[in-house]
Amino acid sequence: MILTDLDIFEEMIRTFLKDPDVLLLIGRKAYDIGSVAIEREEYTNIAIRAYKEVLKTFTIKKSPVKYALIQNNIGNSYSQLAEIKDRQENCMKAISAYEDALKVRTLKKYPREYGDTQNSIGIIYSMLSQVKKTEINLMKAITAYEEALKVRKPEKYPLDYAVTQFNLGVTYNNLATIKNKAENCKKAIDMVEKALKIFTLEEYPLRYSGVQNNLGNIYSTLAEVENRVENCEKAIKSYEEALKVRTFERYPVLFAMAQFNLGDTLRLLAEEVSRKENCMKAISAF
Repeated sequence: MILTDLDIFEEMIRTFLKDPDVLLLIGRKAYDIGSVAIEREEYTNIAIRAYKEVLKTFTIKKSPVKYALIQNNIGNSYSQLAEIKDRQENCMKAISAYEDALKVRTLKKYPREYGDTQNSIGIIYSMLSQVKKTEINLMKAITAYEEALKVRKPEKYPLDYAVTQFNLGVTYNNLATIKNKAENCKKAIDMVEKALKIFTLEEYPLRYSGVQNNLGNIYSTLAEVENRVENCEKAIKSYEEALKVRTFERYPVLFAMAQFNLGDTLRLLAEEVSRKENCMKAISAF
């Protein structure tokens, strides 16, 4: 009988059932493969099984640091699984695992790990907001990101700081679609611009393009309620910045997304000024 890669992972779990350190490595490897493989669900479930076996050895009383690490890994795995199926159920499982990790990863004792886990909780609540209690879960995401920023300072952890600021910006923009559109858009812009101080075109071109694309989206949302021409023009400038990196040759799908956003904003601008010219530009972008 020919064994598949998935069969081999299953066999490894059975073989090393009483070796938690090896099981931890198996879980990590399965999780990594699950982030890119076609069989994402299968590999991610293997990672979860391996981690849960490890927890039988590394309890919170005997090995608190490893216990927290494994719970955090379980949270990451359920987060990955939530992208594939049963979003609400798997998001809730991820949150539960992250909260168990925080029983050890306190702000006082393990600040760096505390910040990492809080950022992950923010991501999960943002994901959960897409299927359940949108406003409540977006607010919970914001709270988690703000907790993460108690640790993720720009002078100490600049990349982590920029990631969390960007996440906050996206969350405020999502909140703006529900309530206080102008106020929340302006908060989102402030957060995203802070991220851009780290994610520069020169040092992080792909990140820069993603942040600029999202900044364009925020200005487009703000243009719906105030200063339409000014905010559309700012959105267009952001999309053009994103397109400095998102070229057709290198990133065709990202190029298409930015061009679509650009076209949509030009269409909106055409309702206010230079109708023919902006319609032609919009058509070109589309």
